[in-house]
Amino acid sequence: TEGEGSCFTVQIPLSLCIAPTEQSYVGRELYILLVEDVPLNAEIATSLLEQRGHEVLCAATGEDALSFVDTEDDLDLVLLDMQLPDI
Repeated sequence: TEGEGSCFTVQIPLSLCIAPTEQSYVGRELYILLVEDVPLNAEIATSLLEQRGHEVLCAATGEDALSFVDTEDDLDLVLLDMQLPDI
C-alpha cells in the first residue's frame, strides 16, 4: 500500500585495524625514463618516483625519448605516455 513500507537494520561485525604508518620501497633504486608531454603530470610523477629513491630522466616528446633510449645505457624502466602527439 502507498505510504507504507518496511524498515531494515543491518549490523555487520567489523574489527578495526591499525593502518601502517610508513610505506617503504624494498626493491633497488631504478634509473627511469619518464616520457610525458604535460609538464604538471611529469612534475608529479618525477616527485613521487624520486621520493622513493629512483633517479628520473624526463622527456617531453617521443623524439626526445628515442634519443635518450639510444644514448642512455643504464635505463631500467621507461614510463611512457600512451597519447604523445608526436609519435
